[in-house]
Amino acid sequence: MYRSCDMCTLKDDSNDYYRLEMFCKMLNRDSPNGHIYVIKDVYFDIGQNWMWTTIIDTTADCQILSPRDWVEILNEERQLSDIEKDFFEDKYCQDKPKKNN
Repeated sequence: MYRSCDMCTLKDDSNDYYRLEMFCKMLNRDSPNGHIYVIKDVYFDIGQNWMWTTIIDTTADCQILSPRDWVEILNEERQLSDIEKDFFEDKYCQDKPKKNN
């Protein structure tokens, strides 16, 4: 069971990585603008040399998961579809559906 301060790197053959991978596949499938999402090990805090395995939007060149999202995905606290819906509706999302005028 992960907590919000437990961000870490994940082995690509672990169940935790698999859950992250499933979410990443959903994002790629449902991206309204064709953004490409990948899983990478990146800095959570460069000053502390703290790495974590997360999802990157390569089109917008940014990390997309908050620590809360990461914990909810790995702990299976919420449905992935609900987390995805919240992501695409977030005011800071770089991959928002285009509005028709």
